[in-house]
Amino acid sequence: MRSTNGSGMYEPTSFILQLQMAKQRKDESPHEFADTCRNLAYKTVPQVEDEGKQKWHYEQAERMLLARFTSGLVGQAGKFTRFNLPENMDQVLKIAIR
Repeated sequence: MRSTNGSGMYEPTSFILQLQMAKQRKDESPHEFADTCRNLAYKTVPQVEDEGKQKWHYEQAERMLLARFTSGLVGQAGKFTRFNLPENMDQVLKIAIR
């Protein structure tokens, strides 16, 4: 469910905050944590008319997803991914599940 500001207007701020604070739980696999982060990241994307702007918003969400997922991973998987500087989610997941 998307958050609104009371007027029915879409408000991604709460999802941005949730994403920024996301951290892998002890009982959560890297894949599950990736899904959690991905769901939050995509909820930050506003729907706009301009196709170019919409694409930019999704690209921004992907950057936030990669940054938060990498930062929020715990243990050896987290250390490994941060040292390897992955460029996309496919790379980071391959590193995280080694």
